Amino acid sequence: AELCSVRTGETDCLRGDSSPAFEAWQLFRLPPVLALGAGVMLGLTPTTDLPERQLEGIQREQSRRYLTIEATGRVYPYVRDAFEAWGGVTAGLVVVSDSFDTEIDSGMDKPLIGSGGGIIRTEGFTSTLAGGVAYELRRGWSVGGTLRIGAWFLPADPKLSPLGDQASLTGRASYFVASLVAAYRVPL
Repeated sequence: AELCSVRTGETDCLRGDSSPAFEAWQLFRLPPVLALGAGVMLGLTPTTDLPERQLEGIQREQSRRYLTIEATGRVYPYVRDAFEAWGGVTAGLVVVSDSFDTEIDSGMDKPLIGSGGGIIRTEGFTSTLAGGVAYELRRGWSVGGTLRIGAWFLPADPKLSPLGDQASLTGRASYFVASLVAAYRVPL
């Protein structure tokens, strides 16, 4: 994906981003081979810093966060003893939040009312193909890994703040998620 703070001929956009994320999934398993559920992913600390658009006399910092809320369907083609493998799909909503925080000068002679920054939220859809493996350590507890490959479908035109800042992501953005998983299964 191209990450941009301003889309002009003078400013280069960066390619790609990475972010440690937290995921939580709640699944209803229809033994032995089908599962349905939903989950969230929250990425709070992207590692790619955008070239900042500084305004004259104003010091600002930009940050970005990600949130997805998705439904999932899984098929378990291999279930043996303590080991299982699965494949599936997810679909849902994505929100990219760009924050622009302004450093307030305490020597100002005018009172400041409101926050010292602005937030641009871009909403879209997400879809992935997913797969994973799990190994049962003891009754109910398992560990494993997953891999998800998909795309975010965001509006083509970036949202703008009152100061002319633009949303950092637009259009179609491909992504992948590699996860280590700890799970607990409760029989109903």
